[in-house]
Amino acid sequence: MSCSPVPGSALWVREVLEQEWRPRSRPVVRPLSGGLGEPPLTHTAGLWACASGDRSWVFKAQLNPDAVRDADFYPLKQGVVEHCVSRGVPAARAIPTASGAPIALRDGVVCELLPRYSDAAPHGATAEQVAEVVRTALRLRHALDEVSRATVEDLARMPVNPLVDQPDWALALGEVEDLLKLAEARDDDWAALAGSALREVLDTEPLLAEAPAPRADSAVHADLHRHHFLLRSGQVEAILDFDNLRAGDRLLDLAWTAELCLSAPAPEDPAGPESLREFARRCVDEELLEARDLRRLMPALLVFSLPVLVDIAKDILQRDILSPVWQQYFHLLSPARRARVHKILQNL
Repeated sequence: MSCSPVPGSALWVREVLEQEWRPRSRPVVRPLSGGLGEPPLTHTAGLWACASGDRSWVFKAQLNPDAVRDADFYPLKQGVVEHCVSRGVPAARAIPTASGAPIALRDGVVCELLPRYSDAAPHGATAEQVAEVVRTALRLRHALDEVSRATVEDLARMPVNPLVDQPDWALALGEVEDLLKLAEARDDDWAALAGSALREVLDTEPLLAEAPAPRADSAVHADLHRHHFLLRSGQVEAILDFDNLRAGDRLLDLAWTAELCLSAPAPEDPAGPESLREFARRCVDEELLEARDLRRLMPALLVFSLPVLVDIAKDILQRDILSPVWQQYFHLLSPARRARVHKILQNL
């Protein structure tokens, strides 16, 4: 009696790929490794490098059922990505199944196939790389500003599951001091990691009051961190992961873009502040925002990420979920770095 392969296993990935995308020859499947020695930054999806003959792809399986979007979201996302590509934005386009669908649904798991950018890597610390990423992110924001009102309304009906215990940032903030007491009562490295992140949250609390009121009137990528930009020969080859596409505040994408200026250089590197000044100039010149809106960017990003930071601290301190990616997420979402970005923007 034969058993079906376990969802998310290599055998299962190969079976889904062969039956849904029908490559010409039997594919080779192995776990995907990231660029620059970094593992792919994900805690909800399984990522696999697949090759068949001279072709290669990335197979993405959404293994967390809570992260699966409404069925109508996936063709809508495909349409937005195609629109961005038509505007010269290198958005990564999913490869349709043999039947023409943007995804395959197998054993309740949403599966997607994407091109493999095998020689590309997340952007690094050079001023030229940061400038190229910022230019590309601003082109993306221009393209998303052109998305139709009907599409934005459709996205509003398909909200993203925040995947946290407490999605309200103000209520999550109210839990920080008790969590910090738990961290300080322990002497292990995990508690120290969570405690450091929680202190950063408290240190930036005054900025939270400056956050703009919630809006949902624009198409927003909402996840423009450095791991979602792949470069080759100094050019952005792909912007990844439109899975968090939503109706939201367009300032959120601009806030992520501003933070890119300081996300890779060392804190004392003058290239970071100079990149940020150039970002601000371009945004105003291209009428992406008014100068007075620059001070609203980091507060918007802080309140957006605060529930995630608090929930990861709960994973460590209350649930004993010790994922190797938590340290990366704390660094990626660092409130201290965002406070530095805010200070520079205030002084422009």
